[in-house]
Amino acid sequence: RGGGGGARSGSRRSAVKMAIENEARQRKKGTKAEAGTSGAVAAPTPSRAKAKAEAGGAAAVAPPQTGAMAKVLLVLITIALMVPSILSYYYYGPNFFLPESFTRLAHSPEEWQAMLRNRTAVFVGGPHRGGTSVLWEALGAHPSVSRFGSRRETGADHSEGMFVQTVYPRFGIGTEFNRGKEGGRGNAKWRPVGLGRYALGPEAEVHWTEEHHSVGPAKQALMLNEFGRHWDLTDKPVLLEKSPPNIVLSRYLQALVNVGNGAWTPEPPTFGGVASAAKFVFISRHPLANAYAHRAMSLCEDERVAILLANWLAQHEWLEVDARHLQSHKRLRIEDLTAEPLAHVEALWHWLGLPARPEHAAQIAATIRPAPNAKYLVTHCASMAAEAAKHVAFKGAMAQLNVRVQAVHVSGAAELGSNLFDYDRRYDLLDDDWRCAELPDAPVGAADSTPSLKDEP
Repeated sequence: RGGGGGARSGSRRSAVKMAIENEARQRKKGTKAEAGTSGAVAAPTPSRAKAKAEAGGAAAVAPPQTGAMAKVLLVLITIALMVPSILSYYYYGPNFFLPESFTRLAHSPEEWQAMLRNRTAVFVGGPHRGGTSVLWEALGAHPSVSRFGSRRETGADHSEGMFVQTVYPRFGIGTEFNRGKEGGRGNAKWRPVGLGRYALGPEAEVHWTEEHHSVGPAKQALMLNEFGRHWDLTDKPVLLEKSPPNIVLSRYLQALVNVGNGAWTPEPPTFGGVASAAKFVFISRHPLANAYAHRAMSLCEDERVAILLANWLAQHEWLEVDARHLQSHKRLRIEDLTAEPLAHVEALWHWLGLPARPEHAAQIAATIRPAPNAKYLVTHCASMAAEAAKHVAFKGAMAQLNVRVQAVHVSGAAELGSNLFDYDRRYDLLDDDWRCAELPDAPVGAADSTPSLKDEP
């Protein structure tokens, strides 16, 4: 029985095996038959066709998938990041994106000292919005003067040297965008940096002189190499640089440029009996006009006039101290330059030892517009006329500052000579124009309640 059972079991397995093999052969024959047809594709069954149609319709109305949304978002972010770079390239050119170390020259201190033996470095300074750009354009119009190029050529606002160097501070200029969050002076967030404020900072941070520890050949070469990439060093005898804060840095710049200049010393009045390789031209503007010009800029539109006047005073009081230590400098007012542009341009070129160029002087003089303060004066007197109380307060506040304002020179020169600049002119906060003389005087006793300048809104 055991043997028979094993045989039956084996026969059953053989039968199953045969059935499986037969089914496989039938499937194989069916596949070959389909391959041998004329290429026509069998039509799908109604149920399969319906399923495909429904799937296609669903795909047509389905919302974008997460992956597509991510791609769109990535494109938008890329565009947002590229726009500032594109605008920066448009306004400032390729130099804006290059570090100073990539483009600066590589002359040694000895090479610069040799070049300066037959060249003069001329620095223009003054308050921002005070006429430094007008003066720089006028001086640079002479064919023997090498000045910086345009904003796109230098990658710097107004082609100012302070933005292309790494030797001395930039005083936070260009970072004024967050001022609205600082509150007034005395607030913990208020900082004396940037336009209209920087001169109010600590003396050690603002006022640099020949005593600064960095004065030496290394910093001399570094600064001149950074400036030099924007100068024509072939055969022009005057190298011109303009930055308004030169008004508080003049003694430092004089000492730095004169490193290695023979027996030159920073000690007045003889300076070692050697002519300086550096000269300075400072331009100023009526302090109230200068304050209004600051407030015409979006970065300073909310700044208090009191702060702007205090900053103007600090700049000019530092210059008043420094002028005695400068071997060669000129001071002038933008009001005088714009009233007689041709005479001033020719006199400045003569002072720099440049040959007369009447045609160039006439061309640049024709571009200088007269009466630069007129629109601000109209705004000021209209404001005073609108409120009698404000007019009274203004006169009282200006009287507090006028003693200091009239103590500083804004025209004249340290060295003697007969030209337009050897006279002494000063500003008056209460002259007929700025006190709006056509307005009625304040009532008797009104001044007793005049608020202090520090309370000016």
